[in-house]
Amino acid sequence: MIRAFLAGGAAALLFAGGVAAAQNMFLPDPRAEVQEAAPAACCTIPAKTLVAIEVVGKAAKGADHVAIRLTQPLTIDARVVAPAGTPGQAEAARGGKSEPALATGYLDLNGQRIPLDNLDAKRASATVSSDTVVTPAG
Repeated sequence: MIRAFLAGGAAALLFAGGVAAAQNMFLPDPRAEVQEAAPAACCTIPAKTLVAIEVVGKAAKGADHVAIRLTQPLTIDARVVAPAGTPGQAEAARGGKSEPALATGYLDLNGQRIPLDNLDAKRASATVSSDTVVTPAG
């Protein structure tokens, strides 16, 4: 009877150990390297959103593009998605005017392009040309 009890106890321990091992198969290995998830896209900047821009420097004579940047943060639902100073580019029309005539362009938010149209250097404004999903900086 003692042998049967001991044998049963050993079997119970083996079974319990097997269950624990099986459960551990489904748990993540604590020694495994944890990978950071990519930041999630937070917002959609709606088309026709007005943004404040400025031309940075002067376009080179005959240049096709001119540098621009945001002069005020772009916010969506009280969250800054593009800080003031976010750089971009605009197409510059050729001409002899002191202010280049701008047509279309984009802001570069950490490699994401926010398309712009209706750029107006005199009014220092542009509009977002299409709905754009962005992942904010920071």
